Amino acid sequence: MLGFEVDHERNLAARFGKSGFINKEGTRPAVVIPTNEELVIAQDASRLTA
Repeated sequence: MLGFEVDHERNLAARFGKSGFINKEGTRPAVVIPTNEELVIAQDASRLTA
């Protein structure tokens, strides 16, 4: 549907704050980008209630 296939080994390697491509060779790129949404939400909430 999206034009890429997940490489399960690459997907497992892109965990715990690591970034990287998780697509199989020859398919469209799929990238994991680490985020920390909880921290951003907490910081915004702190600013709004201060």
